[in-house]
Amino acid sequence: MAGQQMRLNKGKLLLAFVLFAASIFMVTTLVRSVLRIRESKRELAELKAEQAALEKQKSTLSEEVEQLGDDDYVVRYARDHYIFSADDETVVILPSDDDDED
Repeated sequence: MAGQQMRLNKGKLLLAFVLFAASIFMVTTLVRSVLRIRESKRELAELKAEQAALEKQKSTLSEEVEQLGDDDYVVRYARDHYIFSADDETVVILPSDDDDED
């Protein structure tokens, strides 16, 4: 009887160890999955913010492309940014307020 009792105790001890090891493995896997999900959610939020910024930039660029199709806009833009003048005009460049600070 003592031998059989000893085998039962060893079997129970082995079973307990296997169950404990399996539990540790499952908990570790669960924690890794939760951390991976959190990281994915954070990355998704960043990508959505980037997408919104890019959509806004696309809208702005589309408007600019549309405006560049208008000859009057192109002439105004050239006059404002590139000192473009008509044949009978003289361009005078006035110092900006930023030049006073230097």
